[in-house]
Amino acid sequence: MHHPSLEIVQDDFRQIDHVVETMQEVEDVIHFGALVGDQACALDKELIIEINLMATRMIAEVAKKYGVERLIFACTCAV
Repeated sequence: MHHPSLEIVQDDFRQIDHVVETMQEVEDVIHFGALVGDQACALDKELIIEINLMATRMIAEVAKKYGVERLIFACTCAV
């Protein structure tokens, strides 16, 4: 948590401008963002697809465009 090369970003990762800004001069990304749990996923399936699938895909595409060397996606059973 206190490593000088670690930056923790808490943001709405559906906002492409925020993702693009965050990806500037980044080597590695660990993506932990998602809505999880069967109950949460059952509430709004379209929102779950937007967050867990579409926004995560966008993160991967932006990371690739900006030369991120490694993208780690911390998946859950609810994804």
